[in-house]
Amino acid sequence: MDNMGARVTTDIQDEWNKVFGHEDKEKIGNQEIKIDYGAEKGAEGSHKYYIRFLVKEGAHTYSVQERSLGFKWFFAFFIYDLSGKVGTFKNYLSI
Repeated sequence: MDNMGARVTTDIQDEWNKVFGHEDKEKIGNQEIKIDYGAEKGAEGSHKYYIRFLVKEGAHTYSVQERSLGFKWFFAFFIYDLSGKVGTFKNYLSI
């Protein structure tokens, strides 16, 4: 998952810089995408599996929901766009 988070971080930074015309990745700060996953026990012994994206900035870690509205929209569109591309997720997974 760390490798996947690093890849998402790089791709988010690249896309952000394309949209806003920044050539220097430092323009969006020292943000890093972390991926958390697991299972929660639901009703009647069932399990709910989840994957959660977190934004690490310096010593602090935030959920995507705690970031600016612009970043939330940008991130949501990035994930939505990524999910529509056949075979794209193979580039994020290392088996």
